[in-house]
Amino acid sequence: MIRILLSLLMLLPFLCSCARTVDMGPGFSELSAHFVQAVRWQDFPGASKFITEDKRDAFLEQFPRNKDLHMVDARYERVALDEDAGAAETILYIEYYLLPSPTIKEWRWTQQWRRIDGKFPSGSLWLIQSSPPAFP
Repeated sequence: MIRILLSLLMLLPFLCSCARTVDMGPGFSELSAHFVQAVRWQDFPGASKFITEDKRDAFLEQFPRNKDLHMVDARYERVALDEDAGAAETILYIEYYLLPSPTIKEWRWTQQWRRIDGKFPSGSLWLIQSSPPAFP
């Protein structure tokens, strides 16, 4: 009888873990943070994965590989998320400099994000729908 009770006590944590809700994958906050980090570290091909296919080429043309480009900061100035509508508007703020100039410059991009529900491994996917403005 004691063995049965001990066995049940040992199995209880495993059984309780099955009762938790299923994680549907990363949400908007995580994905947008990954996008900003990719831009900050100049991983533009990686950052382009967060943009709809029809806008990716425009993004990559704005940010070609350039050894003289140095990112100082990349962050969101504003985030307006409407989870129910599956939409978000953000303003990406970047500080950078281009050698040989040591002058730090600013650039902003107002982004329209949309949640795309479908048969993705993570449940749904958030992508940027808007093209970037001209990058100097």
